[in-house]
Amino acid sequence: IVLSETLVIERYIAREYNLLSTDNLTAARHEQLRGQLHDVWTTHMAYMHSTGNRSAELEGKFEQDATCLVSTHVAALKRNGDNGHYFGSTLSYVDLAAYAFFKFFFNAGPRSLQAKVGLLDYTRIPEVGKLMATVEASSSLEPYFAAEKVNGPRLATRFK
Repeated sequence: IVLSETLVIERYIAREYNLLSTDNLTAARHEQLRGQLHDVWTTHMAYMHSTGNRSAELEGKFEQDATCLVSTHVAALKRNGDNGHYFGSTLSYVDLAAYAFFKFFFNAGPRSLQAKVGLLDYTRIPEVGKLMATVEASSSLEPYFAAEKVNGPRLATRFK
């Protein structure tokens, strides 16, 4: 079998490594939160390649969608007891996806919408900051973060 669509591959890996709930409703909540991250990222990418009026339209859409994303994700993190995870007390699919998403926007350069609106700066969102610290403290990810210290961040963007 060949899987070629990014989010399908992500969900496949998440299931293989037990990072996605086997409960269908909880799994749908994981995927809903992940989908929201993807939608905001997609708007940002379209903005990066736009000009003129289209840039202004996408900036407005990004601001609206990113504001909604932050409130939705903060609420989900709080609903789980504000323990640095979206679901339960172990790493999940959405924990990792959100970590990568917020790291990307934190590292994005001057043309980035994040640089303009500052909505996704996880250092200003305590619940997301706790998620970031929790993911980075995960013993199962130690090899990844150790390699990152030696080789440099893997989430650095070409926008710097």
